[in-house]
Amino acid sequence: MKFLPSNTHDDFLRLCALSTTGELTSEEEIELTEHLRHCATCKAALIEFEQVVASLLPAIAAESAPEMQDASESDDWSIENAEKALLQAVEQHHEDKAETDFLRSKSQHTNRIRAFAAILAIGATIGTAAYYAHHQAINEATLRKSPEIPVQPRSVLQKPGSSLVAVHPQESASNNTAVEVAELRRRLLHEQSRNAALQNELAQTQDQMNQRVEALGDAVRDRDQLRQQAALDLAEKTALKNKLVSLETTAPDNTDRVKALEAQVTVLNALAEEKDKAIAQEAELLQHDREIRNLMGARNLYIAEIYDVSKTGSTQKPFGRVFYTRDKSLVFYGFDLDQQSHVKTTSVFQAWGRKDAEHDVSLGILYQDDASHNRWVLKFNDAATLAHLDAVFVTIEPSGGSPKPSSKPLLFTYLKLPANHP
Repeated sequence: MKFLPSNTHDDFLRLCALSTTGELTSEEEIELTEHLRHCATCKAALIEFEQVVASLLPAIAAESAPEMQDASESDDWSIENAEKALLQAVEQHHEDKAETDFLRSKSQHTNRIRAFAAILAIGATIGTAAYYAHHQAINEATLRKSPEIPVQPRSVLQKPGSSLVAVHPQESASNNTAVEVAELRRRLLHEQSRNAALQNELAQTQDQMNQRVEALGDAVRDRDQLRQQAALDLAEKTALKNKLVSLETTAPDNTDRVKALEAQVTVLNALAEEKDKAIAQEAELLQHDREIRNLMGARNLYIAEIYDVSKTGSTQKPFGRVFYTRDKSLVFYGFDLDQQSHVKTTSVFQAWGRKDAEHDVSLGILYQDDASHNRWVLKFNDAATLAHLDAVFVTIEPSGGSPKPSSKPLLFTYLKLPANHP
């Protein structure tokens, strides 16, 4: 049986079925092997045929045992007749189901073809097994009916000088049948082993499929949760969008209101600053008033006006006023100190107390307490230091002051004078 010239898919499916019987020629086996490399359908069909043959061979052997007893009575059986009868049954079944199969899908049609191919494979296998069983029964019956032939030693089967061995025809047929049965058993064991391996692989595949189904279920639950969360987020987004639209609608009115409120805040801040300044001035005046009252009411108060005189005898611009309570407090006021030509913007005015001609004590830096009158002031209340001072004066120093006088003294006045108030 040869299908190579046609090279149709049905022919290759039939070759797959026949390959389970071992009836393919070497050329057909090569052609089928080359086709299976790139045809997944035929490869799957071949596996199915082999599984069917592996599972049905034991049943075939059991069913054919009674028939082998009557094999001597019937010699008209052949593998061609069995295969022809099987093909007729398949064609009859195909005609009865033609209308129904026409309505099936492409995948169902493919499965039907595979099923018929499997039937052919089973038929071929059954035919082969029956054929071998039939001839084995005939050979055994013939051996039982034939007279016994004495068995001679192997040494007498070959005459001296002869190259041929006399072998009985029945013994040769029996040996051939035994070889064929052994080959069938070997194939059966091989197919059983392959079937067990496929069953194991099927179980592993089933486990993997169960795991994937479980993972798929988890993924579906996660997807549902994400959908619910997305729905909630969408609802929240919609609510925020509606609120934004509402705010945008009322935004112009709110803007005008905010501007009006900002104007009111500006006015109120200005008023508050004015009130703060007034309060600060009142507090300062109150403090000065209290200090003036304390000074004016103190005993041993010395008040002096201080002027600097030039070489020509004229009075210079800066002048000062001293309120000195003996051994108690000193208040030194300086006016127009920054009107001198050599005063820099970074300069400060530092007051000094003199103990003697070589020791001057820093009393501190004057600060401007009244810009409108351009007045600086220094207050010193260390009674112990004041008790040792003979005079007080002012110098112009760099920013931050100096440890000792570095410029010409200004507004110098003695303190060791008798009190003139009261």
